[in-house]
Amino acid sequence: MSGSRLEARALSLVREERELVRDIDVVAEPGRITVLVGPSGCGKTTVLKALALLEPIQGGTISLDGRALHTLGEREIRREGLRGHVLAYVFQSHALFDDLRVRENLLWALDRRERGARISRDEAENRANIAARRAGLPPELLARPVADLSGGERKRVAIARALILDPKVMLYDEPTAGLDPPRARAIDRLILELRDQGLSSILATHDLDSVVRLADEVIYLHKAGPEEPGRVALRGDLRELQEHPLGRAFFADSLIRFSPGTPP
Repeated sequence: MSGSRLEARALSLVREERELVRDIDVVAEPGRITVLVGPSGCGKTTVLKALALLEPIQGGTISLDGRALHTLGEREIRREGLRGHVLAYVFQSHALFDDLRVRENLLWALDRRERGARISRDEAENRANIAARRAGLPPELLARPVADLSGGERKRVAIARALILDPKVMLYDEPTAGLDPPRARAIDRLILELRDQGLSSILATHDLDSVVRLADEVIYLHKAGPEEPGRVALRGDLRELQEHPLGRAFFADSLIRFSPGTPP
């Protein structure tokens, strides 16, 4: 099991004549986690959705293992299963069906994404069990309605639903939002486990503790003014960002945990 290299260069997005982000470079590589940070409204989620092919771009390129994706039409994207089977997007709001049980939520992903491919019920159930196990969901939880789950359990179900399609790249939008510290740490551990399985990962977060625990590379998006597009203000690992005033200010609460000259 291994991930793919997802690369965006000079990415720009415009909505209703307003430029949201400009000249964004992002790379996801197998076995590494890239973290997008920055103030609300800087374009983190917009970039993440563009990488998942959920948002059209107006400038720049997106490629997967060297193949251009930004030039593909909707029919080709759907036929090849690029959304879901290759690029998995985990929504901040989970996007689950509360009136369905956990297992039904997982199987829904297969029913929707397989697009007529022949798959037996036994195979579907097996894939649901494997995805649940990878996401750390106990077997007994699969029979519970999503409406009865805690926030941390819902996060795991959302990740399991992405994993059932065996993607190459995981894109997480605020994966620990709304969770208390112990549950946030548990989700971070899960993301690290999936990274160690070889998946490529990009996530957007406001959680500074998650940044410290997860990031192989941090990309800080910043807006010069309310009407300005989001741009990359700094990039690097945690140690490199300590030396930049903007990075030091943003990560202060987390970076004080280790002294200068020691790895985070």
